[in-house]
Amino acid sequence: MYKKILISILMFSFLIISCGNSKLNNEERKIINKVKSEVKEFKKNPSKEKAEELFKKGEIQNEKRNYEIAKMYYEGASEFVPMANYYLAILYRKRGSERKYIEYIKKASDKGVLNASKDISRYYQEKGEFDKSIDYRMKVVEQGDESWADFIILDYVIGRKENKLKGNEREKIIKFFEKEGEKNYKVREWFANFYRIEGSYEEAEKIYMRMEKENYENAEFLLGDFYSEQGKYSEAEKYYLKGIEKHGRKLKLLFGLAAVYKEQGRYKEAKEIYEELKNFKDKSIKEMAEKNLKELERENNYE
Repeated sequence: MYKKILISILMFSFLIISCGNSKLNNEERKIINKVKSEVKEFKKNPSKEKAEELFKKGEIQNEKRNYEIAKMYYEGASEFVPMANYYLAILYRKRGSERKYIEYIKKASDKGVLNASKDISRYYQEKGEFDKSIDYRMKVVEQGDESWADFIILDYVIGRKENKLKGNEREKIIKFFEKEGEKNYKVREWFANFYRIEGSYEEAEKIYMRMEKENYENAEFLLGDFYSEQGKYSEAEKYYLKGIEKHGRKLKLLFGLAAVYKEQGRYKEAKEIYEELKNFKDKSIKEMAEKNLKELERENNYE
């Protein structure tokens, strides 16, 4: 641990020294002048291919911890190579230049670098600027990681609780989920979750019903879970059974159905499902089924 801290301190010190006004020896001057010439020549007749070459040279220098030289190569390539902006942001953040970090991380995000969008959203979330973090969470989803729809909801809930939202975030989120949900069922699931968290159950139900009508494979489970959460066990049972009929005896459908039977006092039927699940090879599934069976046995509910 001490060794890692020492290395980090030395790397940071090197960045400060290399980026400051320290005197350079002749060899270092030659290298920097050579890089300057390369970048200058590139700018006379720029192309994607030549920019990629500069970027690769920057990566080599970055690996060698020649950060100032790497920075020069990345800056030369940044217009054509999106990742160059991301690496520049990292270098500037290591140096402690927050303003330049923001400048380049935003450029990288705007050019489609997924990790840049994730990083800048975290940055704003940590600062409590939830309106901005939500905007970049949305961009992450647009760039291909739909699981981050969860963070949109999380930031909205926290921001609202801490009174740090500007007021139009709810409408913005709804419009976003409506648009992205047309292309992605997973995003539509998060949209329904958003309404559930708000207590807008009718709106959530509409989304689930539409997905079921469109034969989305997870729709019956979602409806079963939705109705079970509200204590509407007959409706939940209906959709769990419908899901099993359509898609086979999938684990989540079986566990959901067994839980509904237990809540309804239909303990023998619950026991039959847990006995079936106990025969699965997966250790965690077996353990979960056995745990539920023991609970039934303790209560003597299926005798």
